Amino acid sequence: MEATAEGKRWVVILVGLPGEASYEQKYQDTADAWEKTFTQDWKIPAEQIIRPKTPLTSALIEQTLADVAKKLQTEDFFWLLT
Repeated sequence: MEATAEGKRWVVILVGLPGEASYEQKYQDTADAWEKTFTQDWKIPAEQIIRPKTPLTSALIEQTLADVAKKLQTEDFFWLLT
């Protein structure tokens, strides 16, 4: 796993309900672009980018964040994108 000098980089990407059907693909495309940027440009390993399946529930969000929290070290970086 690639790490920065200070620690690993972790990203959680949450894609919520679109509200209107016309926004659903736009939200997915945006999340895809974020994921691609982090893996290809920033070279963050795919296993350090977490994107829970939709539809999101509060329980799924809580579980996702709890799972990541168990892996985080003091020197790590963490981004939450919604």
